[in-house]
Amino acid sequence: MSAESDKQNQNANPPTPKMLAWAQTVAERFGVDLPQDAHASFESCKAFLDEHKPVPPSQKQVEYAQRIAQSLGIELEEETLADYMLTSQWLDQNAKRT
Repeated sequence: MSAESDKQNQNANPPTPKMLAWAQTVAERFGVDLPQDAHASFESCKAFLDEHKPVPPSQKQVEYAQRIAQSLGIELEEETLADYMLTSQWLDQNAKRT
């Protein structure tokens, strides 16, 4: 099978249910609409997810969040530390508690 026919198959195939669910979560998190064709096209859904990859937080944000978590005696999840938006939300919610 050629690369061109692989690409045509991806365009003809819908995204997996997990992929579509993740794309909907990402769209909500970013406050954007999921493109209509992302519901039916694997390639469109993948392009949307690639475009909205999480941006990592700065090292200072990570260190600050870790200090807050330690002082509060709470766990800081790796998922939170991998995403700038999640880290910022976590800091907004927890910095006031210290």
